Amino acid sequence: ARNLPLMPSPRFIAAIAAADTSEQAVLLVTVSHAEFGGAIRWAQGGADIVSLGRTFTARPRDVVPPGEGAEARAASARLTIDNVEPDAVAALRTIQVGRPKVMIELVLAATPDEIERRWAGLQLTASRPTLTGIECDLSPRDDGEETWPLQGFTPGRTPGLFDR
Repeated sequence: ARNLPLMPSPRFIAAIAAADTSEQAVLLVTVSHAEFGGAIRWAQGGADIVSLGRTFTARPRDVVPPGEGAEARAASARLTIDNVEPDAVAALRTIQVGRPKVMIELVLAATPDEIERRWAGLQLTASRPTLTGIECDLSPRDDGEETWPLQGFTPGRTPGLFDR
């Protein structure tokens, strides 16, 4: 699952540019981890979606893109899903090792097998249950797990620091 080119189909462009349309853009969210029995799949909106043989359960959702909200970080987004099954929340809370992988796909409800855009390789860096569902922080990677600085200051890399 790779990120697709930035150019969506002409049908998608016409749908989002139209003043009035019956087309509906839908976000499909897949959360996977080795400790899960299978991937957790959610779709926005009022009806379940089958895309490429995968069933996504309809759930109300809200996405706060990077750079917005009270605790904004440049490389993170917040995804809130309502009416989540208790077993999905429990699965996210009991992970012992590693972070769940998240993939978000954008489709039109009428043509769910045509993926208009895909954001793969996201990590679920934090999850919190809410009164009605779950709130997840997503990031392309967790910088907190990176060593700093990325490259050490050694004589081989930075000989000028060791000339004296």
